[in-house]
Amino acid sequence: MSADKELSVEIYSESNLPTRHGTFRVYVFHNNLDDKEHLAIVKGD
Repeated sequence: MSADKELSVEIYSESNLPTRHGTFRVYVFHNNLDDKEHLAIVKGD
């Protein structure tokens, strides 16, 4: 992998995730540096 490669992040999917602790926002995204999918679970703004 080239050290000069610019980071690119693409959101594949997002959804609300209701739990007993409140509603979270879930994001599935991919970045080009490690060529993997990632999951972010967000509470609040």
